[in-house]
Amino acid sequence: LLEFHRREEKPGWWQLFEWNDTEHERLVDDDDCLGNLKADGSAPQKEAKSLIFSYAYDPDQQTKIEAGQYVKMSGSLTPVRVHEINPSEKKVLLKISEKALGEKLENSMPTRLSLLPHELVPAAPIPQAIEEVASEWLKDESLPRPLRDFLLRSCPDISGVPKGQPLITGKDKEACALSVVRNMVNTTLCIQGPPGAGKTYLSSHLILDLLSQGKKVGISSNSHKAILNLLAACSKNTENPIKAVKVGGDKNDAILLKHKEIQHQGSPQKASAEYEDGLIGGTAWFFSRDDMKERLDYLFIDEAGQVSVANLVGMSRCAQNFVLIGDQMQLQQPLQGTHPGESGHSLLDYYLHEHSIVPAEKGIFLDTTWRLHPDICKFVSDCFYDGKLL
Repeated sequence: LLEFHRREEKPGWWQLFEWNDTEHERLVDDDDCLGNLKADGSAPQKEAKSLIFSYAYDPDQQTKIEAGQYVKMSGSLTPVRVHEINPSEKKVLLKISEKALGEKLENSMPTRLSLLPHELVPAAPIPQAIEEVASEWLKDESLPRPLRDFLLRSCPDISGVPKGQPLITGKDKEACALSVVRNMVNTTLCIQGPPGAGKTYLSSHLILDLLSQGKKVGISSNSHKAILNLLAACSKNTENPIKAVKVGGDKNDAILLKHKEIQHQGSPQKASAEYEDGLIGGTAWFFSRDDMKERLDYLFIDEAGQVSVANLVGMSRCAQNFVLIGDQMQLQQPLQGTHPGESGHSLLDYYLHEHSIVPAEKGIFLDTTWRLHPDICKFVSDCFYDGKLL
């Protein structure tokens, strides 16, 4: 796990260097890139502390690069923002800070270049957090208790429920789930739900119940979209205004514009300094920070079938309890690198091991889907869920 993020980054760097060694004319045929741009001679436009440069290009080439995207310029591999792509005028506008222009390019933009995608986000502070957790283990074999339960694939520690006994015993699954989550004792709980089984609905009610008790709750996932969706569900499923903050991502996201009660904070430092209570959403990059240690009572991790074990280790010091939500039988974890043993597993793949559905003593399986036709449901149930999906 210590080398997980380095292994993940290597293929992206190899691809970038390969593109950078490719001729401009050949990059025109690669729709991942935007090739053979030529400066059109017009004076740059000034915008705040940045400059916008205009380049001509062949609008017939297919490209996945879009306006607003950050890319690398071929040659120097200097980062630049695609300000505008105008096929009708055969023009691309590139925005670069005056500081980067001076430090990287000696105040002179190239007359000819290609744009190379490079969306790797530096993994810091996650690897550093993993190192600190590993160091504590080497020193005295201590681990955060919820992480230990997860790594050992232990049954969750629920007050009032003997370990090894089914967690859900009544017909009212939501009421039972509320009780189970309220009574978690420094542990990890898995909630598995196939498509249309109500994972988001149940999760939002669990979170709202905890907030009503004054608990400090975080929401994390691989994507800002998944985090926002669960934040929005929490807001929608209560009559009382919630205190919620979303850290990072696009401040103009449609969900944030619709749900004004969810505040956006672009600075992780400010978000951590200002957080006192309530609900806060962010990726592993936020919850792995040193200043988020022991700040939460609960951390809900949505789409846990796509979140890496390494990222959980990085976040493991921030909360007393983890609630893993998802379904490992749906979309798999997006991986770029090759990882030894189980170090590349997602949270649910690792925790459930060889089980198709979470055992009754280890978590909660939402066994009713409202999305599938009964005949299709039976087929899916028999093929993927041990015949237990209704």
